[in-house]
Amino acid sequence: MSAFDLEKTNYTVTVEPKESSTIYKGKVSDVIFYTEEFVADDLSAIITNLDLGKLDDEKEATVKAALLSANKELNGDKIKLTITKQTLYFWLETTTL
Repeated sequence: MSAFDLEKTNYTVTVEPKESSTIYKGKVSDVIFYTEEFVADDLSAIITNLDLGKLDDEKEATVKAALLSANKELNGDKIKLTITKQTLYFWLETTTL
């Protein structure tokens, strides 16, 4: 699917009088109509490259640019980002021989 697919649904209707009706008799089959609905894509189907690697900074513009570069079908104007910081600490041990 692309960003917004048009989904068309066809319907068939049979029209007949209510059982208590004295005004109508018989029935008409095959009255048809359709509806159209725009169906949005699920982001998980569009954003398939989740690892953006090392970035220069944590600014939204930087992250969005990397996300768009890694996921070409993504429309940057239609998304918002929430960036959560998680700091990892590494201790380096040195030994003297």
